[in-house]
Amino acid sequence: MPEPLGLTLAGSRPSSRVTAQACESLVAEPSTSEDAITQLIDQHPRLERQKLRQLVRNYFVAARKPDDAAAKRARTKLTTYLSQSLN
Repeated sequence: MPEPLGLTLAGSRPSSRVTAQACESLVAEPSTSEDAITQLIDQHPRLERQKLRQLVRNYFVAARKPDDAAAKRARTKLTTYLSQSLN
């Protein structure tokens, strides 16, 4: 059962969950990333569309490489941008 908004688990912050959910929706599937970007920008107008597109594109390019570290670095950059912009 999902938690009501405003209530959090002990030790978790609402903003970190929002960041994680936003990141998950952006990198879930390449074909749906543009819709996810649009939806996220509608909810958070401070975000920059071009920057989000670049970070998401970089993630998908890195995910195709055999080096798992590249995908992790790209996802970390995306998560950092989201957490700084959403807070």
